[in-house]
Amino acid sequence: MLLRLEQSQEQTVWYSLWDKVWAEGNLHQACLEVVLNKGSAGVDGQSTTALSQSWRADFPKLQQQLRQGSYQPMAARRVWIPKPGTNEKRPLGIPAVRDRVVQDALKHVIEPIFERDFAVQS
Repeated sequence: MLLRLEQSQEQTVWYSLWDKVWAEGNLHQACLEVVLNKGSAGVDGQSTTALSQSWRADFPKLQQQLRQGSYQPMAARRVWIPKPGTNEKRPLGIPAVRDRVVQDALKHVIEPIFERDFAVQS
């Protein structure tokens, strides 16, 4: 699916992409990338280690929520990090790991379509 997206012609019109977001292989790949990236827990407190241990049980429910349109992302956890070169801090939102999986799966689908439209320096 991703190879087809990357190799599609510029004028190709995609009418349905949502089914590609919740495709089993895409969600598994997105989960793997989130786990390998590690990162902090979101508002639910679930770590990437906990996600990797519970993925087999959590996957069908997440896929079903995406398929049915009932998936709702959680609020992002707000942390304040220092701004380089100043004493000020800036806000940073940390999504729940489950939401990062969905974001990654969505990125897998739309990036090949839109990436070719960006200038090389972008």
